[in-house]
Amino acid sequence: VKLAWLTNRWRELPPLARMWSVFDPAGAENPTDWAVLQLWGEGNGRRYLVDQVRGQWSPLGMETAVKDALMRWIAQFAMPIPVVIERSAAGPAVAERLRSVLPGVVTVVAKDSKEARLQSVAPQLESGSVWLPDPTMPGFAWVGVLVDELTGFPFAKHDDCVDALSHALLWGHQQRAQLRSISEAVVKAGRTQNRFAGLGVGARRMGVR
Repeated sequence: VKLAWLTNRWRELPPLARMWSVFDPAGAENPTDWAVLQLWGEGNGRRYLVDQVRGQWSPLGMETAVKDALMRWIAQFAMPIPVVIERSAAGPAVAERLRSVLPGVVTVVAKDSKEARLQSVAPQLESGSVWLPDPTMPGFAWVGVLVDELTGFPFAKHDDCVDALSHALLWGHQQRAQLRSISEAVVKAGRTQNRFAGLGVGARRMGVR
C-alpha cells in the first residue's frame, strides 16, 4: 500500500447512510498480539474509518471492550451498527457472549491469506474512496499506527489493524452489492406486478374473467 493512497482525511463526517464495525481478535497463543475493533461508515460514495479501539486483552477483556465501544457508538450515532467478528482465535467465544446483549453480531471465516485480502481491497484505497480520521484531532493518534502497518505490510511488526481494515472493506463491499441486488429485484418485481395489473385491467375491459 502506497502512502499516497492514504492522504484523504476527514475532520467532520458527512451524513452516513450506514455503519458497521469489525473486530479482529488476538490469538490466544501469543499474548503480545493486538486485538482491533474498527468502526466504519459510508456516505457520499466514500467509506470512512470513524474510530478504532486497539488493545492487548484477555478473552473476557475483548468481550468487555467490544461491548462498551459498540454501546457507546450506537448511542452516539443513533443507528444500528452490526459487528463482524473473524471466526478465529477467541472470536467465536466473544461473538457468542455478545449475542446475548447486542444485536447484529456476525461471524465470518477469513478467506485466503492476509496478503490476498489486502490486495483485494487495494483498489478502494488507491481510488481515494477510503477516508481516515485526521490524526491531529484529539483521540486519533492511532491513525499513525494504522498507516505504518499499511505501508509496512507484510514486513511490519504488527498487522492487526491492516487485517481489520481488509475485513471491513470486504464486508462493506459485499453487503452493498447484496443490497443493490435486493433493490434491483424489488424494482423488477414491482414492474412485473404493475405489468400484470395492467393486463388484468385490459382483460376486465374486454370482458375476460
